[in-house]
Amino acid sequence: MKKQEIKKNLEAFVHAENELAIKEAKHLIQVFNAIYSKEIETFNKLEENSESEVENERPTHPKENEINKDINILIKAFNKNRKAQKEIAEKEIQNNIEIKTQLLREFEELIQTKENIGTLINGIKSIRERWNSVGTISRDKHNELQASFSRLNDEFNYNINIYKALKENDLKINFSLKNKII
Repeated sequence: MKKQEIKKNLEAFVHAENELAIKEAKHLIQVFNAIYSKEIETFNKLEENSESEVENERPTHPKENEINKDINILIKAFNKNRKAQKEIAEKEIQNNIEIKTQLLREFEELIQTKENIGTLINGIKSIRERWNSVGTISRDKHNELQASFSRLNDEFNYNINIYKALKENDLKINFSLKNKII
């Protein structure tokens, strides 16, 4: 691959956000670095051999080559953009963790304080929808938060089942009382 092609392709990938384009850009950077180090190696050999020769015909260092300068600038810009993208992603992940933690607190408060079953069910439904709409979080925190969410869900379902059993029992008692009266 020629350096002109590398430069042209890197210009296209400098602001890339998709993983395939980023991988391609990283590959291009590796290819350029291999070519560049080969040029430096060749330059050093020529320099050693030409020390005894005339000073006027010295080859130029690869660092001073315009296309190498341009490609190095593109590589720096690519790395800077990647760093910025990573920082944004980390902030988003941290924000998502905070949102899910807040939802867990709301869930727990709702289970502990609400006596009205309709309000409780609607509140839990709302929390579940918001929980599912929150973006990605780190795997270690995901497992921890998901376990807490599942525990609260199980507790809620257990309480609902007890409520249903009590209500069914009350209906049976009322039915038997009605039958006695009749």
